[in-house]
Amino acid sequence: MAPMALMAPMANGRILPPKLVLTLTHACNLRCPYCPLVKSAGSMKLEVAQRAAELFFARHPGHGNTVKFFGGEPMLSLRIMRAILPRLRDRYVGKGLKFFVSTNATLLNRSAVRFLQRYPEIETAVSGVLEPRTVLSLPNFHVNIPIPPHLAHKLGEYVARLLARGIRRLNFLPAYYLRWESSQLKALERDFRVSAGLIARRRRRGEAIEVKNETNWAPTPLYNHGMVVGPEGDIYPCNLVFAEHFSHLRSRLRLGNVLESDSIDWSRADDVRYDALIRDALPRDVYRSTYAVDRHLTRFVEALA
Repeated sequence: MAPMALMAPMANGRILPPKLVLTLTHACNLRCPYCPLVKSAGSMKLEVAQRAAELFFARHPGHGNTVKFFGGEPMLSLRIMRAILPRLRDRYVGKGLKFFVSTNATLLNRSAVRFLQRYPEIETAVSGVLEPRTVLSLPNFHVNIPIPPHLAHKLGEYVARLLARGIRRLNFLPAYYLRWESSQLKALERDFRVSAGLIARRRRRGEAIEVKNETNWAPTPLYNHGMVVGPEGDIYPCNLVFAEHFSHLRSRLRLGNVLESDSIDWSRADDVRYDALIRDALPRDVYRSTYAVDRHLTRFVEALA
């Protein structure tokens, strides 16, 4: 997640590139206390994924599009990825199509790794590094660094360990939509400074350290915008509706369903004020914490410039 000004309007002078976000499942094999997503069983059917792709590329026939596979834990639905990805790659060859999958890495068995190795155009975002050799064998990956409040004081130490293991592409994900104590926010600010120093020193030595937060941008912290498709085929302009604090907004932000294309109202995605939605949905202390966390992430990125 890239930093943003939480109170800024959605447009903010930037144009987001076309993005299809396939939420393959709401299920997950973990229950991380800082994860805001609502978990439930069920997976996307191949028919839904295919129809979503057809609609997306009919609306965005140009170059440079991105297809993201999300969850829950998308590796629980690896079968769908195996089926849909080669079809998309072959059909839209020469279009500069990029793929992205975000995983907690616990299900990266040999079969999953071999699949990802066959498709170097898939950028794999790995949350945590349980087995560095497995992750380093992937042709195109970066490591997500979740930062829950109680571990903010360990961030600098963890970044140093990742760099020592040869990890050179990082994405920092402080826990949004939670209440942070003032001491935890101070620890986050301090360890962001430590992390920025570690990265800067290695860069001065000529090492190519990529921090995804320096180039990514989104109108809302953590969540993806674009054509977001849920497992049942419902379409939304942003996947924040899959989080606990914002699940009541599903009917308000639902554009339609990919299996009922004639009734999709794409205009409902226009002029959504996400900053107001977030402010109204969150308890005041959680909103203030989210704003503070995002401010510290922004300053961290500015320190890397």
